[in-house]
Amino acid sequence: MGTHLRTIFRANLLERNRSGHDVTVEAPTAPEAGSRSESNAPTEPEPNAEEEAKGGLERDEEAEKPSRTQPPSETGKALSVSIKDAGDGNDQTLPRPAQNAVMGIASLLAVVSVILILFYEPVSDLFFRYFSGPVIADAREQEVDRVDKGYNVYNTVAYGALFLAGGLAIYRLLVRLKIDIDEKLILASLPLIVLGGLARTLEDTRLFGEPLAYLFIAPVIYITLAVGAVGVLLWGALLRSFYHRVRPKVAGDLAAYGCFLFILAYFLMYHFGTDQLEHIVHPFLVLGLLGLIVLGAYGTLRLKPLSDPVTLLGLAGIFAVGLTLLWAGSFMTDPWREGVETQPDIAWEVALVWGGAMAVTIGGMLALKRLAPTTRDGLTPYLTPLSIALFAAHFLDGAATYLGIERYGYTEKHVLPEFLIDLFGTAAVMLPLKAGVVFLVVYMLDVVYKDDLADNRSMLMLVKLLILTLGLAPGTRDVARIFLGV
Repeated sequence: MGTHLRTIFRANLLERNRSGHDVTVEAPTAPEAGSRSESNAPTEPEPNAEEEAKGGLERDEEAEKPSRTQPPSETGKALSVSIKDAGDGNDQTLPRPAQNAVMGIASLLAVVSVILILFYEPVSDLFFRYFSGPVIADAREQEVDRVDKGYNVYNTVAYGALFLAGGLAIYRLLVRLKIDIDEKLILASLPLIVLGGLARTLEDTRLFGEPLAYLFIAPVIYITLAVGAVGVLLWGALLRSFYHRVRPKVAGDLAAYGCFLFILAYFLMYHFGTDQLEHIVHPFLVLGLLGLIVLGAYGTLRLKPLSDPVTLLGLAGIFAVGLTLLWAGSFMTDPWREGVETQPDIAWEVALVWGGAMAVTIGGMLALKRLAPTTRDGLTPYLTPLSIALFAAHFLDGAATYLGIERYGYTEKHVLPEFLIDLFGTAAVMLPLKAGVVFLVVYMLDVVYKDDLADNRSMLMLVKLLILTLGLAPGTRDVARIFLGV
């Protein structure tokens, strides 16, 4: 009887999978004890265990095969929809309709703002006074129509909002390009962040002419770097597509053509000159730098940048940093700005202050973790490699700001740090301020919202990358600026 029931249920399952509808099969009731079956059909012999297992396996496999003529079952449809939805909304912070609504509203506001700035005089005057005017004054290092360089409350709030909106836009683009936002991407972005500080210092040397100089003044330089990074990632995604879907040789040819066009454009710029650059590094130095990077990537490190946009981003950042260092070296040997005096002592002074801040903060937490075991779990989020990198980046900025103001006569132009420096009477307040900012960021991301961000690690990594940028980029710029004496 048990074998007969299993056969009926398997037939029921097969019919349900084929038709997509539930089919009810009434199982025969067991006869009462002592009664005889009314059926005169001969009783089938009971199969042995081996034959039953084999037959059951064959029937199960047949039931699992999809029908070519019948529509898929509702379970199959639901599974397909869930997989499709998971792929479309992978690692998203908001549902896609909400994201589209936010991006649509932001785009509409941007278009309306541009129209008002261009054609409505009161708004144009307001924009010049608080936004474009300070950038132009910074490029010319003098007041422009009674507008001085520096930040104010209005542009600080607006730049912060744009910074967050840009981060969300980059996040969506990386997800669409199927680029993981992880520690590898952060490591590949470090040269690009350093490039921001060095390029800003080259603008301080008056290397760039107007309007090119506007692209290298904060906060516009962040947009410049973001556009450059996105361009490299898009190029890398295109090369990756050709590398995997066509053949690697095609991707290599495209990369070679791109390098050739860059070198050709640089040679032409060097030969004919331009009024947007005060000095141009010799093309053979640029060609040698590019060759060293290519040989190092393929010969020594054996990287595959044609199949990995993140690796390509890191190599492009290293090349750009090397190019800015060539310009900085040219400035040190033959300055194109008068009245400058290099300050090489700033290197070991910053290293001393930075090392002391790191020793007090990180060393103090390690000692507390060892001496008070009850604090071990609570201090763990602050001692991860990425958290230590956040402390290091912001202490670099704090140490450079402190030495630049206290020893070399520079001034602070950001609103909140300037207020705190005036309040406490010393720029040394920047070091505990930077430590407090990092502690707060790590506490909010890795403690308070740890469970909420556990399923969205990409957003967590992107936020930490943005926080790292806000410390490392200005810190690099301050050290390089004092070093060059500009």
